[in-house]
Amino acid sequence: MKKSFLIFALLAALLIPSQIVMLKSYNSLDGLIHTERIIQFDKALKERQFPVRSAPTLIDSIGYPLFVVNYQLPYYFAETIMFPFSNATLAYKLTMSITFILSAIFAFLLFREVASLPAAYVGIVLFTYLPYRFGNLYQRGAFGESVSLMFVPLIIFAYHRIQKGSKYSIPLLAFSIFGLITSHTIVFLIFAPLIVLYIPFVLRPNLQQLKSIIFGLTLGLTLSSFQILPSLFEKKYMMFNERLLYLYKDFYLNIYQLLRIPHSNINYGTYYQIGIVSTLIILTTIIILFKKFDLKLFFFLAFAVLSIFLTTNYSDSLWTHLPFIKYVLYPYRFLDLTIFTTAFLAIILVEKTKFKTILAISLILLTIYTNRHFFTIAPWFSIQPSPNLTTQNENDTIWSNEVTFADRPLVSSIPPSNIYLADQKPFKVSAKIINVQRAKIVIRKMYFPGWILKVNGLNRPITQENGLISTSLEPGNWQIEAYFTESKLRMFANLLTLASFAILFILFIKPKLLSKF
Repeated sequence: MKKSFLIFALLAALLIPSQIVMLKSYNSLDGLIHTERIIQFDKALKERQFPVRSAPTLIDSIGYPLFVVNYQLPYYFAETIMFPFSNATLAYKLTMSITFILSAIFAFLLFREVASLPAAYVGIVLFTYLPYRFGNLYQRGAFGESVSLMFVPLIIFAYHRIQKGSKYSIPLLAFSIFGLITSHTIVFLIFAPLIVLYIPFVLRPNLQQLKSIIFGLTLGLTLSSFQILPSLFEKKYMMFNERLLYLYKDFYLNIYQLLRIPHSNINYGTYYQIGIVSTLIILTTIIILFKKFDLKLFFFLAFAVLSIFLTTNYSDSLWTHLPFIKYVLYPYRFLDLTIFTTAFLAIILVEKTKFKTILAISLILLTIYTNRHFFTIAPWFSIQPSPNLTTQNENDTIWSNEVTFADRPLVSSIPPSNIYLADQKPFKVSAKIINVQRAKIVIRKMYFPGWILKVNGLNRPITQENGLISTSLEPGNWQIEAYFTESKLRMFANLLTLASFAILFILFIKPKLLSKF
């Protein structure tokens, strides 16, 4: 017990400096955007929308589909703080801070599983103290990206627990995959090759262990169905591809900046670098591999070098010709992979030396010292949230245009009719309409699959008028009702997620059940 206390006391001591800025008032590029999204997410839940798909009050409650393809788990984490305290800034900061610390704890569990205690400490310091982690946390305010990184080491940790026959290892793997995907699907895409190739090149499980891993991975994917399926099949109804898939061209990193190589007009204080210690570790690994080949070293070195390469314009041909990579959007996101792989390289190098403790202390001190200025440097400015809380209007529907967002009555008629509003809720509108001639009725709600229109209690096909819900009525008295619910695809996705959670729960309470099959 005393030894465990000392281990975690040292772990806490190593992590506390990383959170100093969080206690202050600071600006981050996306922080204000995410706090406003947290508010919208909270309002949607209070309107009993679950899972959350639409922002209730954006643009005068137009029903903007902000969360249909956006990651969701970080906002559910934030809601646990938002619900009791009603403070979006506090919810944002605590979620970022707590998940950052959890990422270090989960990394420690993984590194301790595969290496000695000194090496494990080195691993967590590199995983948490390299510049880009601080960039995500403080400068960019990359909410989902920062949260998602806590699940990466947990996935690999679950692999090793499966190999050792731990009874809760399969549910752990499934939940970790679910957590990574629903925290940031793009980060999952970045790490997917490593997650898969780690199995044959590093883990090398037997057939039964491999079956368990495949089952856990598959269950993790189906758990995430409520987010994956709409992202895959309903993104086509948005302007996402048209407005985002070419951003990468403006966000390549300079190789001199990445490696802190002296050169004119290079900012060495930027977060967009791999760090001095990572550079030393990579160079040392290359030298060792020239002397004697080691598969594990080569595996992590290959991913480290590839990740660095993909952040630079030298990889432009890959970004141009590989369609899936464009969804990463920003090349510098591959630094997440660099951080994880160099942390692993460090623990392998420490394990190879006879002087583990001395080398570990040296690397820990050097890492903290060379990144000390990131404890205090506050970013330059905050991006002011746009009316729809996006950066490129990427969640605008394909039917929308400038007229869509113009001020107009909630329910209007051409030619004019007598309109008596009843319900005026974010996701439901009802009204009585009396018209003496054929009229076009427009409801100021942005159309997206899932909106249902009823006229006198009967379903009526929806037509879009400048991206808004519209229908035509013959002369008469009419009761119209429009409400937002799940599309058939999202219903199926939700059911698949629910069924998967039922399986996960059964495996948790009866972990030996799987061995019977």
